[in-house]
Amino acid sequence: MKNVIYLLVLCSALLTGCKQEFPFYSEEAMPYLNFVYAKDYYGNVTDSVVNYSFVYSDETVVRDTLWLEVKHIGHIPTTDLHFSIKQVEETEGEQAVPGVHYVAFDDPGIATWCVMPAGEITAKVPLVLLRDASLQTQEIRLRLTIADGGDYLAGVDGQLQKLFVLSDQLVRPAAWERNIEAMLFGSYSKKKHEFLIRTIENERVDDEYFEKLLAGQDLIYWAYLNKWIKIKLAEYNADPNNTDTPLRDEYGNVIDFNTML
Repeated sequence: MKNVIYLLVLCSALLTGCKQEFPFYSEEAMPYLNFVYAKDYYGNVTDSVVNYSFVYSDETVVRDTLWLEVKHIGHIPTTDLHFSIKQVEETEGEQAVPGVHYVAFDDPGIATWCVMPAGEITAKVPLVLLRDASLQTQEIRLRLTIADGGDYLAGVDGQLQKLFVLSDQLVRPAAWERNIEAMLFGSYSKKKHEFLIRTIENERVDDEYFEKLLAGQDLIYWAYLNKWIKIKLAEYNADPNNTDTPLRDEYGNVIDFNTML
C-alpha cells in the first residue's frame, strides 16, 4: 500500500513538473507562436540572419518574395487564429522602411496570410521585398519579430526574430565559411564571387547554393568542383581577349582557388 501511495505522489509530482516546464500545453494557456528555422548538417541555425541581394535577378525584377514559416506551440487550434509580425528597430546600420524596402505586414494583401488555419500547426507568410535604388549603395537591415497580439502570444526566446540584410549588390553569403573556404573556394572576395556566378551555369551561387553543397558533405564532388573551377580560372587568364588578367580581387590580390583539396 505504501508503494502505491508513493507511486501516486511521484506521478502527481511529475505531472505538476511537466505542466510547469511546458506551460504551452496547459488548458488555460493562450496559443504561442515561433519562427521555424533551417539548420545545417551540424544542427546550427542557418537563417536567423538572411543575406538577400537583388543582384542575382534581372533588371526588370522590382520585387521578390521570401517566405517566413511560423509554428504553433501547444494544442492544435480548432479555429483560425490571427497573429502579427512586426519590424524591430536596430541600433546599427540603415533600417528598412515599410513601403520602400518591403511591404508592411499590416498591408491588407499581407495581413490575410497571418493566420494559423484550424487544425494546422505551421503557416507561411510572404515577406515581399522591394528593389529600391538605395540597395545599390548600402545594405539595409530588416529585423522581424513575432509580436504579442491578436489570438497569439510570442513564444520561446531565441526563436522569435529573423534579421534580413538586403542589398542590390554582392554580399558574402553567410554559408561561405568552414568547409566552403577550407575545401572549395578559399577566402571570399566580391570579384571571386562574380567569377563563380559567371562560370557556374544554372546556379545563383547564393546562400541556398552553398547550403546545398554543405548538406551533401560529398568530398569527391567537392574535389571535382575545386579542380574544375581552377581549370576555368586558368582558361580565363589564358584568354587574350580578357584584359584584366591575371584576375584580381577588389583588394588587388591575384585570385586563386587553392584549398586543402
